[in-house]
Amino acid sequence: MARGDEDRTTVRRPAVEDAEGLADLHVRAWQVAYRGMIPDSYLDSLPIEIESRTERWRMRIAQPDPTELVTLVAEIDGSLVGWVTAGENRDDDVTDENTGEIWGIYVDPEHWRRRVGSVLMERAIEELATAGYTEATLWVLEENRRARRFYERWGWRPDGGTDWFERDGWRAIEIRYRLPLGDTLP
Repeated sequence: MARGDEDRTTVRRPAVEDAEGLADLHVRAWQVAYRGMIPDSYLDSLPIEIESRTERWRMRIAQPDPTELVTLVAEIDGSLVGWVTAGENRDDDVTDENTGEIWGIYVDPEHWRRRVGSVLMERAIEELATAGYTEATLWVLEENRRARRFYERWGWRPDGGTDWFERDGWRAIEIRYRLPLGDTLP
């Protein structure tokens, strides 16, 4: 596969020692991915939250939410470059117990378009299918064209579900994507 880091990417479950790196990666990914979609003032304030985000990651790793199936981190040469979390579907209008959800997937912007996200997506889909889920959903900001193209290459399609993503007085439309699990790998 061309231009990829997948041959150098290691995927594993996170350790508590990864918490600070995960918090930092999450903030940097947000600051680049959502620039122009979310107010700059909010994105620029995110580094102030690193300590509290690190503590939340520590707690998440040490005591996972019982509805969480898996969190996986991607590393290249010992550096964290991405993460994905999948678990039970959290939407009130999805009543099928066979529907899981990708709760979040983020890649360090320096590793975008280098197949790290694909490695993580493949593993998350495998984990969901192995756990017995027959389909999955995920949410994405409607304006996030880059992420939407990535999901669509994987076969994800909007299912008509919409919601408001709200933070500190601003809000944006999110749309829900759905994927039947099985022979979905690109």
